[in-house]
Amino acid sequence: ETQSILKDRRNKKGLYYGFLPFIIQSGPSNAIFSLCFDSINLVWISLSPHSDLNIVHLISSCIATVPCNIVRIPTEVIKQRQQAIQEKGNTC
Repeated sequence: ETQSILKDRRNKKGLYYGFLPFIIQSGPSNAIFSLCFDSINLVWISLSPHSDLNIVHLISSCIATVPCNIVRIPTEVIKQRQQAIQEKGNTC
């Protein structure tokens, strides 16, 4: 019974092992997305005030995703590698 409790604790630790890189990545990534999205919206609407707002938001979000992913993808790779290393160490 003690071994099953220890194994359960290790699995939970492995589940949250990549959480720190996620927290570090999510703040800057979301800030970059919001900044780009709002900037593109403001510029687009000021240049073409009669544009359809749905189209403006769609294009702005597509463009803002690119710099956001420049931050998000490398930190996601780090997180997955940390979880994989932890998983290899938990071969009970």
